[in-house]
Amino acid sequence: MPLSTGIPKLDEHLSGGFKEGSSVVIISTPGIDVRVFVYQLIQANPQVQSAYMVENTFPDQIRKDIGRYIFPEAAFKRMAFVDVFSSALGMPSTEKYAATDATKPKTIADAIDNMLKNEKVGLFILDSLSGIEAKYAFACGMYERIDEMKKAGIASVCIYTSWDEKESEEIAKKFDYVISVKSIEDRMLSRNYFKVLKAPTGFVGRAVPFRTAFDGVAVYVPKVIITGPFHAGKSTFIHKVSTKAVSVNRMGTTIALDHGYVEHSGFSVDLFGTPGQERFEFMLDILNKDAFGVVLIVDSTKPQTFGRAKEMLAHVSRYSLPYIVAANKQDAPSALKPEKVKEMLGLDTEVVGTVATTGEGCMEALKRLIDRIVEGAK
Repeated sequence: MPLSTGIPKLDEHLSGGFKEGSSVVIISTPGIDVRVFVYQLIQANPQVQSAYMVENTFPDQIRKDIGRYIFPEAAFKRMAFVDVFSSALGMPSTEKYAATDATKPKTIADAIDNMLKNEKVGLFILDSLSGIEAKYAFACGMYERIDEMKKAGIASVCIYTSWDEKESEEIAKKFDYVISVKSIEDRMLSRNYFKVLKAPTGFVGRAVPFRTAFDGVAVYVPKVIITGPFHAGKSTFIHKVSTKAVSVNRMGTTIALDHGYVEHSGFSVDLFGTPGQERFEFMLDILNKDAFGVVLIVDSTKPQTFGRAKEMLAHVSRYSLPYIVAANKQDAPSALKPEKVKEMLGLDTEVVGTVATTGEGCMEALKRLIDRIVEGAK
């Protein structure tokens, strides 16, 4: 049974997660702390005994760092530490497993062997592989021990900070799975992305935007535009799917914008709703900046507004933004079915039937747009 990464979209790209007894490396560019990826992996598999080898800070600092997140404690209570940091500073370790003199590679190997002898470990974390390589050139036999753990059915996950692309390619050859975590300049903004580069079975190699918060790693799309004609149901849609939302309106209609924030099933997204009236057209240009995708909401009972809907979509999708159509008010007797709405709009995209007042179909439409945004990333 595969080990879940605890990140739904990453599991999806890995066909379910990491195989037991496999080797994994998470390669990141400098400046990105990817420890939360291994924290999330540990908490997602509470049935698995884990061991965490740390060479660049004190184990208690890792415990404090884990405490910043709202992860269940069960998996972390079962975690053993291998301390190869304290003695390098000439300080005694309080951990059960520790290198007696971390300046000598053999004592590191002895500490690992002692831990493996006494613990029924299913998951081994090495933080950080790049530090071990820089200090000891693997004189402690780290790769040999990773191979031995694979034979024993123990999965090993290593963190590697890379300063050089060729260096990353050489490291990647040594592992079954390779996850890349990078910061990329995107529309003049810096965004963090993760991407599967290698896996023993089929995988999806698409860059996924993410954010890290107190609940761990989640797919994060910073700006999705919700647009459509007057009274199509945009505000209701945003309020129904959002964890929190606010609208600026007068006499029951939006006169400035709607804003919502969604957290659901491992992704989060900021929604920005446009007014439907033509006199507010200038706001489409404002909201279009730095947008990642569009949900076009149409009133299925009013096909006479579809022309206006297409005009609004054209206005906000000048940069080839991915989009999806929500055929709203499907509960009305006169509502056109999604297939008919698609035919009449003449757009080459998915049309999802929704009832914004009850929420029916709304989250599904948003999820499909998120998938399109991720699928379009390189």
